[in-house]
Order: sequence, then structure tokens, then C-alpha cells
Amino acid sequence: MTALQINDNYIRKAKVIKVTDGDTCDVQISVGFNVYTVVTIRFKGINCSDKTLKAELSKEMAKKATKYVTDKILNKDVYVESYKFADGDFGRYLGIIYYQQGDTWVNLNQELLNIGLAKVYFKGASKVEWENQ
Repeated sequence: MTALQINDNYIRKAKVIKVTDGDTCDVQISVGFNVYTVVTIRFKGINCSDKTLKAELSKEMAKKATKYVTDKILNKDVYVESYKFADGDFGRYLGIIYYQQGDTWVNLNQELLNIGLAKVYFKGASKVEWENQ
């Protein structure tokens, strides 16, 4: 995607203020008219490994994903395409994160899948064990 079009109220400009792990971050997000709020975004459709898992490869993959996401978006402006309001799910919103690389807006969720730092999320998949492949 070379240009990002805002077509509805579910794509908002935000600044990433914290990266929790490879698939979760906190953003200061514009709600319009120079009003901002801080929300936690869980990356829609993907699952990264969790640093609390016991398997060493899983821990290593969690660190790699967290570092990758931190390097790409921490303290940077992004766009968040939200899909679900926080109603459970640990008080998080689901969203796709787009960051700018040159003149192109990159879908970070898809990029994490493409480079092997995430797997496709399916209902009930709360943890990603990398040794089980």
C-alpha cells in the first residue's frame, strides 16, 4: 500500500507510547478535534509467542518479536484500524497497526506473519509454543 486513505471513523492516527510484547502496544490515539486518549491495542489476527512460556525457543521468539515491534513503532506515529471495542479481552481493542516506511504505509500485523515472528490467531489460541511445529 503506497497511500493510506481514511474512509471511516475506525482508522485513527496514534503515537505508540509503549510496546508490551510482539502483539500488543499502548497508543495515544486521536479521537478527533485535538482530543486524545490512551488505549491498549491487541494486534488483530495474529499471535506472537509469550515471554512467560517455559520453552526456551518460545521465550527467544517472544523477545525477537517484541524487539522488532519496538524498533518499528515505539515513539512513532502510526495509524490504527480498529475492529472491536474493549469489552472483555483484558480491556484491549483489536486493531491493525500501520507504520510508515518511506512513502509506504506497512501493515505491521501482516509483516510479523510474513517474517515468521507471529502465527495466525485462532479462537482459543492464547499461547504460541514454537517447539510444537
